[in-house]
Amino acid sequence: MSLDRRENLRLKLDYYKILIADDNLIKKAIGFYLDGTRCYDLNRADDLAIPVGGRRRSGMLEVSGDMQFPVASAKKIVKMLQRWPDLFPDVRLDRFDCYVEWGNPIPGLIQDDDEDLVITRGRQFGYTEDSITDFIEMVRSHKGQPFDTNQHLRDVVQRVPTR
Repeated sequence: MSLDRRENLRLKLDYYKILIADDNLIKKAIGFYLDGTRCYDLNRADDLAIPVGGRRRSGMLEVSGDMQFPVASAKKIVKMLQRWPDLFPDVRLDRFDCYVEWGNPIPGLIQDDDEDLVITRGRQFGYTEDSITDFIEMVRSHKGQPFDTNQHLRDVVQRVPTR
């Protein structure tokens, strides 16, 4: 079952409220439309960038999917986030031009499911230990087979009350 962009973002917002240890960072998030322009209402945005702070030392935003010109959109997002260097330090495009990253360098590739790497990345992104453990258990249950990320988001949001 596919989700429309708005429903997917609402799901992501609820998921991030569970995932990220410091939920005040969600309040500082910057929303974006698919074309890379800023959206001032997170409930209407197509995606969001959550800043670093506290335990969160890195962040990233995927720029692909429905975007017609993802690299151009990514470059707009990089330029915009550079306005807030305290919240989004060292903003850059990844080596494949499909992710905007900020903060400390992110180890490995996002598709890597090595447990030590997942734990390291989860802590670097400021995720709760419970969220990291939950993700590892989900990866284990799929035994290397692809899984539906949106279904994982729905499962977590339904199971855990948001703060």
